[in-house]
Amino acid sequence: MQGLSRHSHFTEEGLGAAITGPASEAKANELDAPWQREFLEIFLRGQIRLAPLLPIVTIIIALTAWIWEPWPMVLGWAMLAGISHIVQIYLSQMFLERAPHRYEQRDWIGVFAASEALQAATWSMSLYLLWPEGDLRSQGFLIAAMMALIVMRFLLASNYMPVLIAGSGTLAVALAWRCIIEGGQVLMSVAVLVFMLEAFFLYIARNMQATTRDMIVYRQQKAKLIEELKVEKEHADDEREKALEANRAKSTFLANMSHELRTPLNAIIGFSEIINREMFGPVSNPTYKSYAGDIHNSGAHLLSLINDILDLSRIEAGRRDLREEPVALSTCAEEAQKLTAIRATHKGLDIKIVMAPNLPKILADRRAVEQVIINLLTNAVKFTPDGGKIEIRAVKDSNGDMLLTVKDNGPGIPEDEVRQAMTAFTRGTFATKRDIDGAGLGLPIVRGLMTLHDGELKIKSTPRIGTEVLCRFPQSRVLSGPRSQIIEGPLVKTDNQHRLIRLTG
Repeated sequence: MQGLSRHSHFTEEGLGAAITGPASEAKANELDAPWQREFLEIFLRGQIRLAPLLPIVTIIIALTAWIWEPWPMVLGWAMLAGISHIVQIYLSQMFLERAPHRYEQRDWIGVFAASEALQAATWSMSLYLLWPEGDLRSQGFLIAAMMALIVMRFLLASNYMPVLIAGSGTLAVALAWRCIIEGGQVLMSVAVLVFMLEAFFLYIARNMQATTRDMIVYRQQKAKLIEELKVEKEHADDEREKALEANRAKSTFLANMSHELRTPLNAIIGFSEIINREMFGPVSNPTYKSYAGDIHNSGAHLLSLINDILDLSRIEAGRRDLREEPVALSTCAEEAQKLTAIRATHKGLDIKIVMAPNLPKILADRRAVEQVIINLLTNAVKFTPDGGKIEIRAVKDSNGDMLLTVKDNGPGIPEDEVRQAMTAFTRGTFATKRDIDGAGLGLPIVRGLMTLHDGELKIKSTPRIGTEVLCRFPQSRVLSGPRSQIIEGPLVKTDNQHRLIRLTG
């Protein structure tokens, strides 16, 4: 075992330097391959599992040979066979317990091939030490015993060629040579048959080894891929958790800052409006009055932006609660139309509200629904050219869901910007080129409010034709039939009662 310990200190570079030539290097790489170790382990585990079988065969041969040979000869041969078997089992256990480095693998392959050849040589000695001259029956028994051992070694080591060749090859050569020495037509035929069977066994074993090797390689690749996917998943989960934490921190920061900014802004707007209206006396210089109006308008615009940021932050932070009540979409649409009427009239836009007859109410947050329609209508008014048309439509579809759509004949949204339009603080190319005011918060707020209502938001847009934004409220929120009469009745007062009726409706 000194060679083993010496090679165990070799480095990868040292081994590479020791092996010269392309063929030798390829052979060394094959011997060091991970699947070779698994082949070797499969053989060794089978060797240990079937350890009692070979001594039994040895004992049967010895007891039978005792009939025609003196017992000292038979006992000596049996002891040699037993010792060789014990050595091989000991080496097998040593390898499995030690788990040597893969660069020691080729040394162990040589050790096991040598031990297999030694054991096969010990068994083959029975053909010469215990061979009965002139006794065809006894000779036939030994030949059959050796054939059985060849088959057993083939079954045990069929997936590991070095050991198989060392074991069954040695037995086959010894048996064939014994038959050739003895001579005779029958034994010569047996020798030829032994060589043919050995060649056939080796051919089958080679194909079996190739198949087993591919299976092991594929399994190892699969295990490696699963491990890599597991590591990447853990990394992705960590990054996602960091992103969520950062998003929550951002939402909390924006909510706090928006709240702190609104207090001084309300004062600025209030004082500028007092100056602009000259509530405490006339302003001697008209320029100051004009400046006060600019301050008021700028403050109102900034307050509107801060309110949008605050709403979006609350939605993302999960702190936007719904106060559910029966809501008529027609009423919300009319309120939204009134709030955008001045700008729509200035651009000469035609806004139509089309509601299906007998349209049921929905169980929702009135302020949130109004905010949804206002944001969608404000976007439509902004982007629709002068003299354009805008349509607000509500209808109950065949699935029982309530559909609310806002459609315009504006410039439309390019297909690659539709998903981007749902992202906060993102503006499309058309808005950027035309310098249309806005912070890109309208659609993200609408999507967040629809998510809170268990609904969904979809955008259908065709460039130079127009855009249609669809909001879908689920069937569970549509109030129709007896459920509508109960939830709008005088006995339903609290939010919990609304939720209970919604869940059981």
